Amino acid sequence: MSRERPEPAAVFAQLDELVRRAPPIPLTSQVRIDRSEIYDSLDLLRALEADAMRERGTAAFSNSLAVLDELDALIQNAKPVPLTTQVRVDRTEIYRLLDRLREGLA
Repeated sequence: MSRERPEPAAVFAQLDELVRRAPPIPLTSQVRIDRSEIYDSLDLLRALEADAMRERGTAAFSNSLAVLDELDALIQNAKPVPLTTQVRVDRTEIYRLLDRLREGLA
């Protein structure tokens, strides 16, 4: 029993909403994002990317995988918010990477 995967646009909308509703950290451009929520979306994007690579070939999508890795590294290296599962992420940087992903997966 296989579940149908969502379109990339739906996953990007989910990520946009996650960043948009993330609580800001005062006097910075950073927001607090739950690490597990963003990893769920990144895992879904990787699965969509793998499906696309199987359908069309690997060369056209290597840039998207590199950007996914950058986004993963940004989250992995982000400072944790004590006593939570959240991390501090620069809102501008995460949107810059999401925009690059949109270009690659469009």
